[in-house]
Amino acid sequence: MRVTIDKREFRALNDLRGLPPDTHMLIMCARSTPSGAKLEGSEQAFDELVSFISGEIADGMVPESEIASLCSVCVRIDPGCADWLGM
Repeated sequence: MRVTIDKREFRALNDLRGLPPDTHMLIMCARSTPSGAKLEGSEQAFDELVSFISGEIADGMVPESEIASLCSVCVRIDPGCADWLGM
């Protein structure tokens, strides 16, 4: 699976701490582009990323300034999650 994200979204992903190993590698191995980055990995790693982000937001562990960017990443990965993210 491949997902292209913008610079703001990539910055927000890099600020996350305590990521599961596969998700951590997904972000660390992202290919930089002039407009952001391209994430490439297994569907499982992307599912873990969406789950991790939603948990961090629900627990109040994400700065308010980064919530919209992280929600956008989730929607890029799984457009169906827009409903439960309130987008």
